[in-house]
Amino acid sequence: GRGARQPALVLADPDFDAIPPLTDATGKAEVSGTTGPTDRVAPLPKAWRAIQWTRLPGSRGEGESLRGLLNARLLTDADAASAALEASRSPLYLHVASHGAFLPAARRQAATDQDRQKALEGRAKRWDDPMQRAVVVLSGANRSDSSEQDAGYLTAAEASRLQLAGTRLVMLSACESGKGRIELGDGVYGLRRALAVAGAESSLLSLWNVNDRATRVLMDAFYARLRQNESPEQALRGAQQVMRQHE
Repeated sequence: GRGARQPALVLADPDFDAIPPLTDATGKAEVSGTTGPTDRVAPLPKAWRAIQWTRLPGSRGEGESLRGLLNARLLTDADAASAALEASRSPLYLHVASHGAFLPAARRQAATDQDRQKALEGRAKRWDDPMQRAVVVLSGANRSDSSEQDAGYLTAAEASRLQLAGTRLVMLSACESGKGRIELGDGVYGLRRALAVAGAESSLLSLWNVNDRATRVLMDAFYARLRQNESPEQALRGAQQVMRQHE
């Protein structure tokens, strides 16, 4: 964990209906009524506010198992919030067990060449930018009040600004989304790139749908190998071999 300044951090089983705790960059509670940068005050598109994300109770067991294995700080329920990620500083490992999604564009019409050019130049309308639509879904995401802005979603654009220098691995354990499911698909590239920009040495985004018990067996085997100084690639191959031999 070259340069890592904090222990491992695990977020699991977010409460999507919660009012997420608002914190500033230092992790202190934000003063009520203050406003952030202008890119944080645009209300959520109606199409996003209509999505109702379902809880992932199985991910809590995954998180509790990893807390013991990695001596990690575990955040669940309302505390599994985007603000917690933004306040973290170079955790040795960062593991998020929740939904990942590539959300629909705010506008229904097909993107034109001019729209694509604006996106490349950073001039796209906020919610039409693919880096704003590739998201990790966290506590508070079901709150339909447009004044909540994007609390509950960590966008790829926000992920690129996380402080992950010295973080050995970021794992997004993305479960099947159930009701309101939206495939991550094209958003994988945006999230992987964002985590690299933020300084993470490696990232692993799991998008397959496996049952809770199998997920825990895989994750335990994977992280046990990482702690023995195997590379992420070696650790994943070894964990997959354990899975093939498992009942």
